[in-house]
Amino acid sequence: MSDFNLKVTVRNARLLDAIREVYGSAAELSRQMGESQSAVGNLVTMRTKPYNAKGWTRLAQDVSAMLSKRPEDLWPEHLREVQLQKSSAEMVLNLDAMRNLSVETSDEVRLSQVKVLSQFTSELTPKQQYIITSRYFANATHREIATHLDISAPRVMQLERIALKKMRKVAVDSGYLRRSTAPEHWHSFYHEGYGLKEQAFEILSK
Repeated sequence: MSDFNLKVTVRNARLLDAIREVYGSAAELSRQMGESQSAVGNLVTMRTKPYNAKGWTRLAQDVSAMLSKRPEDLWPEHLREVQLQKSSAEMVLNLDAMRNLSVETSDEVRLSQVKVLSQFTSELTPKQQYIITSRYFANATHREIATHLDISAPRVMQLERIALKKMRKVAVDSGYLRRSTAPEHWHSFYHEGYGLKEQAFEILSK
């Protein structure tokens, strides 16, 4: 049984910081603009792209003007094409996994890993989530997990492979990973603007 349920929301920090500095909240900015809170909120949570084939969207330009910023300042090139299907995700952690998040790493790296992995595990079943967090956070063996779940070790390995395949698909769909022309090869890319660390992708590049 899992001990913790962790929920993480991913947002555009550049945009959110600018909004808070001037208006205090996205809701107040929406009110001042006469725009719906959901429209502005979708920009903040990156569920709506600020840029399309014709250039900056009207909403992105209006928000930038209200903040006295250039759109390029709020959405640098590496963020313009990011569109998340879900802006928040949950993951389950046992006590050992939670402890591993809090030792021998900086707050920035720890938060980056949690954000990425929580999003990537959003499509997993509870059992698959337990296997992934136990294997890669708590360093549990397949046999230890099998004993806890009352299934065979080969079954744990099979579920782990299925889970990683699901996670890779989410990572690609979210724009965090790209797939090469060779189906068996996966390549991660890192850009500081995403607030991610390369080690957060380690489990996807095996």
